[in-house]
Amino acid sequence: MSNETSQALNSEQDLASIPMAGGGLSRLAIARLQSAGVPVALLLRRVGLTPEVIADSEERLSVRSQVALLDEAAIARAIAESW
Repeated sequence: MSNETSQALNSEQDLASIPMAGGGLSRLAIARLQSAGVPVALLLRRVGLTPEVIADSEERLSVRSQVALLDEAAIARAIAESW
C-alpha cells in the first residue's frame, strides 16, 4: 500500500471516529436564547453550525461543535442577563 493510500485511509478513519451526538442540548440552548431575544445566527456561525442544522432534529452534531455551542450560549446568556 502506498503512503498516499495509507494517508487517505487514515483520513477516512479519522472522520468516521468523530464523536457525534443527537444535539438535544444544543437545540434547547438555542431555543432558550431565542426566547430571551438573543440573536443566534452569529453564535451558530462561530461554531460552524447553521440554523437549518439546528432546526432539523434528525441531524446529528459533532460533539466538538456541540461543546463549542454550549460554551458560546452560556456566555451569550450571561451577557443578556446583565443588560
